[in-house]
Amino acid sequence: MKKIYFFAVLSLFSTFTYAKCKVPDSLEGLTFQNMIDPYYSSINPNAGAIERITYHTDTYKARFINDRTIGPFKGLYTYRVLDEDNGVGLYQGYESKPFNKPRSYRSL
Repeated sequence: MKKIYFFAVLSLFSTFTYAKCKVPDSLEGLTFQNMIDPYYSSINPNAGAIERITYHTDTYKARFINDRTIGPFKGLYTYRVLDEDNGVGLYQGYESKPFNKPRSYRSL
């Protein structure tokens, strides 16, 4: 009986929890730090790199924090909010400079 009561109390609280997500109206002036998927492959040569991206008006600048020998990289982007109530935005980026894209900084 105690197990059923405990489960009922937990399920009651879980119905009241939800995520209220909000995406920004614009990326201008924001800086993000991202870690690239740690599993190396031919299509992921920068596995495990930590990248800092700073957004300006329609452009961004990206730099690997843990490898300062390559970059910075610049690109263009578009961003728009698709569903404000559910926190959905669409980001499309195009890395334009330098024309030699990031390569593996790690030797195998």
